[in-house]
Amino acid sequence: MPLVGYSLGSHADNQSQPKSVQIILRRVGVEKERFGSVSFSLKRFLKSSGKSYFHWVTLYDSLDDDLFEGDLGVDDDMDFPRVLLEYQVVSS
Repeated sequence: MPLVGYSLGSHADNQSQPKSVQIILRRVGVEKERFGSVSFSLKRFLKSSGKSYFHWVTLYDSLDDDLFEGDLGVDDDMDFPRVLLEYQVVSS
């Protein structure tokens, strides 16, 4: 995956926003060709320590408005573009 990173959301100066992990998918070697992004609030993983997930996730166009609002591990969103993610929460 080209880029995975932590963010404080769209307003980094606002410390009251929950932290999130943002996944940005782009074509390797082409900086400006982005397929989309999705962010997960880290609060979603608090009760998921040691669990593995495998599901489709919709990618969003806007880096500032890409928060995943579905259920972890559930394929209930069939919008496109999307990416098949497999991940494990090691600790929370």
